[in-house]
Amino acid sequence: MTRFLEKFAIGEKLEAHLHKSIFSISIFAAICITPFALNNFMHGRPGVGVTALIILIIYAFTAWRANNNRINFQLNAVLLTGALIAFFCTSIYQQDIIGLLWSYPAVTALYVIFPVRIARICNLGLFAVVVSLTAVVIDIPIATRAAITLFIVNIACIIFVSRSNQQQQDLSLLAETDALTGVFNRLKMNEKLNSMILEARVNDIPLTLMALDLDHFKRINDEKGHDVGDQVLSVFGRLLKNCCRESDLIFRTGGEEFIVAMLNADAKTSRKVAVRIQESLAKTEIVPELKVTTSIGIATLNPHEILEELLKRCDDYLYQAKDEGRNCIIENIQPAADIVQA
Repeated sequence: MTRFLEKFAIGEKLEAHLHKSIFSISIFAAICITPFALNNFMHGRPGVGVTALIILIIYAFTAWRANNNRINFQLNAVLLTGALIAFFCTSIYQQDIIGLLWSYPAVTALYVIFPVRIARICNLGLFAVVVSLTAVVIDIPIATRAAITLFIVNIACIIFVSRSNQQQQDLSLLAETDALTGVFNRLKMNEKLNSMILEARVNDIPLTLMALDLDHFKRINDEKGHDVGDQVLSVFGRLLKNCCRESDLIFRTGGEEFIVAMLNADAKTSRKVAVRIQESLAKTEIVPELKVTTSIGIATLNPHEILEELLKRCDDYLYQAKDEGRNCIIENIQPAADIVQA
């Protein structure tokens, strides 16, 4: 579930980025096609001019849909690929190799506008039509060269787009990750937690938050130095990832404060994880003669409770744990129950 939520968040960003790219390339293509379409009408090639105008209209429609974040990739792919095939049928027939030259920007534009999988299917159809027409209308040697060069352009576009998407994902994840501990920072915490609340309510499953605070961390920094303090935080971040479930999301919300979000985890499950964290921390010697402990507050989502209320309850339980001597767990057993000390 963790990976799913990460991909979901990153996927939303990539989709927004893709919509901007689609809008830009569609406007650019429409501007470039307009004089070309008019030129073909003026020189007695109405078939080429009409198909070019159809492509222009589709690009304008695509730009409008992308600007409103309402683009239907499958529908637009069918419309645009059909129009491009019609265009190349007329342009190669009437203009020979000059019509063929338009296939290269067309291939590139499809990879910019559509996801790689859809663009690959569209270009497969385009490739078959262009190469076949070239072989029939011009000659087989030119068709062979066209097939080879179009194949190279397709492979280059696939590699470029795939690497660009991967870099975008890496940068997005890097921006949301705390470099010292390796867990999420609080940049997108509310957004991710609200998504988890929605999923919990839709699927009627529990959601539990765990607030953790390293005890006497300021004293560690003052007495041992900030390098040791950073080492403690780094080790604690790895420890949390090892002790928590794969589906849990971990955030560093402050200097020594962390939040663990546990979907489909009731009080019993979350308490087991909390105990495992404390026991593992007790067994871990970060630096000689330094005992590190953590206080933990646990709150399970109530019916009709919003994120801010859930976070406040969790934080209240954490501070009660610190008030009651630290290195302990305060939790809510049931939504309306009193908090109890572990």
